[in-house]
Formats: sequence, structure tokens, C-alpha cells
Amino acid sequence: MSMATSDIPPKGPEFQFDEAGYRSRLADEYKMLQDKIDKIGAFGFTIKGWSVTAVVAASVASGTAKSLVAVVTISVGVAIMLIFFFHFEVQQVKLSRLFGSRAMRIEVALERINRRSGMTARKFLQTPYLAHEIALRGMAKSATHRPPQSPSTKCLVDHFGPTYRLWRQSDFLFYLVLFVASFAPIVAFNWQSRSTTSTAAQTISEPRSSGGSAGMVPK
Repeated sequence: MSMATSDIPPKGPEFQFDEAGYRSRLADEYKMLQDKIDKIGAFGFTIKGWSVTAVVAASVASGTAKSLVAVVTISVGVAIMLIFFFHFEVQQVKLSRLFGSRAMRIEVALERINRRSGMTARKFLQTPYLAHEIALRGMAKSATHRPPQSPSTKCLVDHFGPTYRLWRQSDFLFYLVLFVASFAPIVAFNWQSRSTTSTAAQTISEPRSSGGSAGMVPK
């Protein structure tokens, strides 16, 4: 017997199924899963705020640095921190998917209990059904935006598709932009150094030109 068909114990004279207790346990676990999923979402917003704050603080600190070594050290440090933050977010997304899958199984089990009790979807609005609604909407959106694929493209999608979807759900582009921005102070420092050197060279050359003109005596 498969796992999907053994969620609800069968009826029989030798087995007393406590439907109310089973439903209560499922409801309690469902609430716990929803709470954990909400906390994972809040953690995602928090770690993104930390990432933006780190990049801004690094830019300010680099603006007061006097050497290129200090600027490079700050930028590399922030870039490494962003990589760790993205890794943490990927792990949280994996947990969120696991909890969402478990929530969907609980919804299926509760639906079977309702069917055993004579409650059908035609009579009542199926609840809880939030995990299924989110999954079905995501599948419909992916199917709508999916272009026709050649066999070679389909092979690449099958190979890299799960990783791509995981990274996209983990806001890979957001962290990529911050990663590139973390090295902007190095470019700004080099440009400022060249501008300062050019200005100093021009300032030094101007007195020489004026001194040479003053020393010439017309015939």
C-alpha cells in the first residue's frame, strides 16, 4: 500500500478510528507548518535588509579609506558575506518547499476525512487548501510563460531546471546586483585616484609654462 493511501486508517470492526483526534492532530501540525513558513518568509526579508545595509555601509567606509588595499579588503569582505547570505536563503527556501509539501499532504488527508464523512467539495468550500492554491498557481504561471523547447533545450532544462528554479525563488538576481555593487567602491577609488593625479600634474605644469613665458624678452 502506498504512502498516499495510508494517511487515513481504514474502517473495520477491529479498529476504532478516532476521527476527531486525527483531525485535531492534522490541524495542529498544519498550523505549525504555516507558522514556520511565515517565519522563513520574514527571515528572507530580514536577511535582504542586512545585505543592503552591509553594501551601503561598505560604500561609506570605502569613501573614507586612504588606500586601495583597504577598499579591496572591504569590498571582498562584503562580497563573501553576500555569498553566505544567499546560501542561507537557499537553505531556507528548501525548508519552505519541504514544509509546503507536507502541508499539501495534510490538506489531502483532511479532504479524505471530509469525503468519509459525506462532505464533498460541491457542498462546502474545501479548507485548508492554501498550499494547493499556491502550488497550482505557480504551475499555471510556469506553463503560461514556457516557450516551445527543442530536444537539446529540454535536456538542459531538465538538468539545470531545478537549480534555476531554486535560485530564482531565492532571489538570485537581487544578490547578484548587490554582489556587483560591492565592488563599485574599488572602481570609484581608482577613478578618484586618477582624477587627483591628473589634477596635480596639471597644477604642476601650469607654473612652469607661465615661468617660461615670463622669462622671454622681446627683441
